[in-house]
Amino acid sequence: MTDLRKDLLLNRWVLVAENRSERPNDYATPPATTKEGLPQDPTNCPFCPSLETQTPPAVYSACNAEGDWQVRVVPNKYPAVGTAMGGDKSGVHEVVIESPRHIQNTADLTPKELANVLEAYNARLEHWYEDGRFGYAMIFKNVHSMAGASLVHLHSQIMVLPEVPPACLQELYQLDRFRQEHDQCALCERIARERNDSVRLVLDRDGYVAICPYVSMHAYETWLLPVDHGRWFPPTANRVSTETLAGVLWEVLSRIERLLPGVGYNMIVRIAPWSAQRTDYHPRIEIYPRIDMFAGFELGTSIHINQVSPEFAAQKLRAMEPHRSCGT
Repeated sequence: MTDLRKDLLLNRWVLVAENRSERPNDYATPPATTKEGLPQDPTNCPFCPSLETQTPPAVYSACNAEGDWQVRVVPNKYPAVGTAMGGDKSGVHEVVIESPRHIQNTADLTPKELANVLEAYNARLEHWYEDGRFGYAMIFKNVHSMAGASLVHLHSQIMVLPEVPPACLQELYQLDRFRQEHDQCALCERIARERNDSVRLVLDRDGYVAICPYVSMHAYETWLLPVDHGRWFPPTANRVSTETLAGVLWEVLSRIERLLPGVGYNMIVRIAPWSAQRTDYHPRIEIYPRIDMFAGFELGTSIHINQVSPEFAAQKLRAMEPHRSCGT
């Protein structure tokens, strides 16, 4: 099956071409499906306990009853943007160390531990929002080297920018245009349609839906959205809703990590731009498994080839039971 699809909201084209997976391949074992092992000796890992001096001082930490840190946020030692110190407005780049344990997969956390990570996100987003100098923030995670990770130890990153990136402005424009033409929210309409069709629905519970988007750039691409509008995840930042989101997110990531063992992936948390002051927005978490590599066609046309239809991907993910080895 080949199918050219366009997402008007994100202004992107995707060619779903499942027959491409059957072509001959001299590189029969792609690195994206090769299980990466943890280093035998984590004693030199800068994200492990007792080596805190190898990172800048923490700007946030959450500790257990014994006073041991469980989540730690530090300025990125090699920032892609400025440090936002003093009058600097060039941006902020922070690293969220998600566990003192030397692990590399998100599902190796417990849902409770993941809730602590989400609370760290909320705390840092609130901090930089109240700072008043910045217009946009994004959280992202690179898992495994094929997704851009340079260190194995599980971590994510926060980048805060003075201006709103063009892709985000484009999305806001399309959201406003859709509302003017149809008198409803485009993402509300999309969520309702996916719930009704159910063919691309992975999960629907506790006020969140996980879908494989109709126009998926990557095989097994999955979006997790709240049904209600809000500024960022969770729409109401309190312990109960954070734990609810953590449980849903953990299950989605666990399904992906079980279905695609050792796969690298990028996770992006998209929130409404602060400068736009939007309340009619669905913040979302996008997960992009890195099974396929971009090649000449993608670079030359900006049209991505996806060898796994989102309908098939959702079917496989629905059937995959999340593992329970770390406890829930």
